[in-house]
Amino acid sequence: MSLSLTPSRAAHIPRSLDNTALDLYMTCPRKYFYAMVLNRRKTGLTKPALAYGSCWHKILETHYKSGGDADLVRVAAITSWQEHDNPEDHRTVERALSSYEQYVARWGEHDKEVQGWGRTVGYPAAPMVEIATELSWPGALHPYTGKIDRIFEHQGLYFVEDHKSSSALGAYYFSQFDPSNQMMGYAWLAQLVSGHPIAGVRINAHGVLKTMSKFERQTVSFSPERLTEWGANLNAWVRRIDKSMAMIEFVTPPPEETLLTAFPHNFNACAGKYGQCVYSDVCTMPARLRNKVLEADFSEFPWNPLDPTGEEDSSV
Repeated sequence: MSLSLTPSRAAHIPRSLDNTALDLYMTCPRKYFYAMVLNRRKTGLTKPALAYGSCWHKILETHYKSGGDADLVRVAAITSWQEHDNPEDHRTVERALSSYEQYVARWGEHDKEVQGWGRTVGYPAAPMVEIATELSWPGALHPYTGKIDRIFEHQGLYFVEDHKSSSALGAYYFSQFDPSNQMMGYAWLAQLVSGHPIAGVRINAHGVLKTMSKFERQTVSFSPERLTEWGANLNAWVRRIDKSMAMIEFVTPPPEETLLTAFPHNFNACAGKYGQCVYSDVCTMPARLRNKVLEADFSEFPWNPLDPTGEEDSSV
């Protein structure tokens, strides 16, 4: 499939759409409105899991770009580390570097890994690692944005590799990625970026337990039919978001009765896998006070999915 040189854009959606934005709208339209329309977000020290995950991504980015240069990996880890809000937590930069040594032992030095587990496409001249891109294609109603960790080739097939860090790798950990809007979106973008058909996504998982690290990989296969359906499904959600945005286009701030139609609350989503929704205190306030709470407790900080230094946001 080719890229569109004159990409269509939905008439009322001024921002990039990535998995974070789509997931917010799918989970709770009101949450999307606060985070992606008003750009009101919590700032300050990040959570340990996000700080560690960002550092781990930088470590593996450097590993696959440099051919496993341990000195460069160490510099990348230290310079990218963000202090988090729990100094006693086991997820530290030292732990990340120690885990990297175990990672190399698990999968082999870079050249050995290439032989057994697949080579990075474009390495060494232009390795397809940590690709932040916004693309459109014929039939797309709005461009789609994503950050691909790595594209690799193994036994004549091409795959996306997505790095994950988690506090546990249980029996059902990998099942969450099939089906997955995030993973199918990565596969879709990767085939456009690389020019190769993408057979699937390999989840490159790092379990960060308190006393030990674990490393497991599992591949999710996607047929061309499934990826084509993903593109059609994306268009369906774009139409919904565009319709919601059209309702508030000329009304600032929109009255609550308009918001209830355009961006209704999903009260079943107030508590999720990352804890209580950060906007819970806003939504429990009387409607007339919500804007004041947002302005007082949240900073104006637009989400930019094309920022190569950031990771997918789980804080909202």
